[in-house]
Amino acid sequence: MNLILHIGTEKTGTTHLQNWLCSNKETLSTYGFAVNSSLGRGNNRKLAAFFQNSFDEFHKDHGISNLEEKRKFFDRFLPKLRREIERQSEKHHTYIISSEHLSSRLKHAKQIERLSNFLIPIFDEIKIVAYFRKQSDLRVSLYSTALRNGFASPLSDFQTDKNEDSIYYNYFWMLSLWERAFGYDALYPSIYNREKLVKNDIRYDFASKYLPEIMPFLSAFNPAETFVNESFSAEQAEMLYRLNAQLKSAETDQQIKRLLAEKDKILDMSCLKLPFKKPSDNIDFDSRFEHCNQQFFTHYFSYDTTF
Repeated sequence: MNLILHIGTEKTGTTHLQNWLCSNKETLSTYGFAVNSSLGRGNNRKLAAFFQNSFDEFHKDHGISNLEEKRKFFDRFLPKLRREIERQSEKHHTYIISSEHLSSRLKHAKQIERLSNFLIPIFDEIKIVAYFRKQSDLRVSLYSTALRNGFASPLSDFQTDKNEDSIYYNYFWMLSLWERAFGYDALYPSIYNREKLVKNDIRYDFASKYLPEIMPFLSAFNPAETFVNESFSAEQAEMLYRLNAQLKSAETDQQIKRLLAEKDKILDMSCLKLPFKKPSDNIDFDSRFEHCNQQFFTHYFSYDTTF
């Protein structure tokens, strides 16, 4: 059996794709594709959580704060996963695992090597699938998420320290770790630009490249939901960060309740959902990654360019 290991990256339509895969799990099974669900519904984050060294919100949500608690939670995790894969191989030719946290949480060569040591003996072929987007566009999308979570400053104050030393933004560095563990031929990187995706949709693009057997029948698949985790317009962003600042200084439950209600209104106002105007500091932010982007495109796309 073959493996499609979709590692993200974050903010490249991953939730949209994962929800679609999950909604069409039974249909995909009839075409020989097994979609994993034991590692998490949609986002198979449990796999990344097992191999990463640090603790994050996944571990906190599952009551894991130290190595002993992690050991108990993941008791016999790999043998169980291997048995599940072997069962699926009886009726399927391809197994699909998807989690953007594989690329964002596994930041060291030894972590990814441990993952490869588990997967390579099980599968006949492994495709490491990843989508990458321009760093300034990624930053804008992350900023929208931060606003949802209470960030109370303009975009110009967001992640001003990020540069090539951040593996999260240095795609050449990130992908080189996966190349070291799985080999160059196992890597299938793509650029995430909605205008250039098949039918401007990550689902169609992913299916056309990695599930070609289903393309003639794709109209019969469950479309799942509309695109999720959209970035905010500039107008929404400004209103939200100012409102978040008021929430931080609110003193009474009544004030907090009123401000949260206002926040919900802003999130739902269609008249504010305009295209996000490119921030003036985008050019400066992108310039920090020119060198690693040239390495990235030259090595993994065989041409000398940038985003």
